[in-house]
Amino acid sequence: MRKALDALAQKCEGISQGQMLFDVVDYQLPTLSAITIQFARLPKMLGLIRRFSKAAVLTDKTWIKTKSFWKP
Repeated sequence: MRKALDALAQKCEGISQGQMLFDVVDYQLPTLSAITIQFARLPKMLGLIRRFSKAAVLTDKTWIKTKSFWKP
């Protein structure tokens, strides 16, 4: 998880008003240690999210479709 989040942050440097596509297939809930890592990096990830103005989610899970829909 640490490596993936670091790689994501590095690839997003210099992006503003970006667009992102999430392909979420065969999703499995993260382990407790992975969740801990995510919370520790929450401020950095929130800053990363602000670099994107649009996002699309492709998934085979109904609950992910429902939770990923956001309307301002």
